[in-house]
Amino acid sequence: MKEFEDKFNTKYTIPLKKSVADRFGVSKDTAWETTMTIARVLNEQAPTYIRWLVSPEFVTVEQDFAELAGFPGVVAAVDGTHIEVNAPSNDEYSYFNRKHYHSVILQGICNSNKKFVDVLTGVCGSIHDTRVWHISHINEAIENGPDRYCLGERHTLGDSAYPLQYTLLPSYRDDGHLTEIERNYNTVLSKTRVQHATDLVAAIEKRDVFSALLIEQRRNA
Repeated sequence: MKEFEDKFNTKYTIPLKKSVADRFGVSKDTAWETTMTIARVLNEQAPTYIRWLVSPEFVTVEQDFAELAGFPGVVAAVDGTHIEVNAPSNDEYSYFNRKHYHSVILQGICNSNKKFVDVLTGVCGSIHDTRVWHISHINEAIENGPDRYCLGERHTLGDSAYPLQYTLLPSYRDDGHLTEIERNYNTVLSKTRVQHATDLVAAIEKRDVFSALLIEQRRNA
């Protein structure tokens, strides 16, 4: 456990241990072990709550997404964020991201109720969102079973960092020369996606418990 704590300890961990220890009148070691115990339980239970849609849910979720801005056929929205970490002892440059700090990536996909249906964590911060998507288990699963994951030619929405695929629709990259139709497409897509995946993933970035969850997931990898 110690090696993973040393390598993936986030910037929040030290103040988290101290503040929790002070609040409950226990040692920092006890606070840390208790936090990790909770993280293990959450990690074990995650598949029960973080799961892809099943057949009866597709129609309802699609309708809910369409009510936001009229974008048809949407069953999920994807986004990514960087979770800041201390520079790891090994291969630290792989974790140095384009925003000039060390991080790991969280890719989250949610449904119309802002509920996660898939989460990928722990990828080195220097990796581009496109690459993260390509190596994710959900991308492989969708490619192997599109009717299971995007029933009836439905799709997931992403921003311009994501690749265009049959079941994944990203926004156009704005190079200053978009047509009116392309700009309108981006506007409608953004209204549909930002209110869900972007907000949800941004909220996760600020949660201290993710520090422990990340370490626990890396330990089990």
